[in-house]
Parts: sequence; structure tokens; C-alpha cells
Amino acid sequence: MSEEQSEAERGYTMLTFEQTAARLVAEGHVSRMTGEGLRKAARTHPDWPITQEMYGKSSNARTLPYELAVRFVQTRKRLPRNSAQPAKKSAG
Repeated sequence: MSEEQSEAERGYTMLTFEQTAARLVAEGHVSRMTGEGLRKAARTHPDWPITQEMYGKSSNARTLPYELAVRFVQTRKRLPRNSAQPAKKSAG
């Protein structure tokens, strides 16, 4: 398989973050998810499996391999709610 092949050519279903979140919920992989929540996971979760090279583009939106997002939500370690937020600066 050529390294130049897109993810879609490798058999992945490429969806936008919003489409991926909606499908994850519709198929029962998670009870709730938004596109923004998925984007946050992509930015901050240490176990996020999708590399920059794996993203695609559709119109003006970035797409990602749906099957890898499913694998992520099924195997991810839950992080404490505030673990991805920067530390607050102390006044003074």
C-alpha cells in the first residue's frame, strides 16, 4: 500500500467532527458527545490515535477516520474533568 494513499482509500469512513460525534451517539458507543467535545479530545487527550497526516478535508471542514474515533471512545482512559485545563494563575 502506497504511503500517498488517503485514509479514505485505505478503507476508513471519513466524517467531520460533528458527523462523527452524532454517529457515535446514534450507534450507542457513547451516551453523549458533541463535535466540540471530540475536538477537545483531539487536542488534549494523550491517547488520541489520529495523527495530523490522517485528517482529511471536506469543503471547509476537517474530517477524521470514524473507525479510529470508535476505537478511541471504546478504549480511552477517562481523564479527570479539569485535567485538560491550564492551571489558574494566582493573583498577586
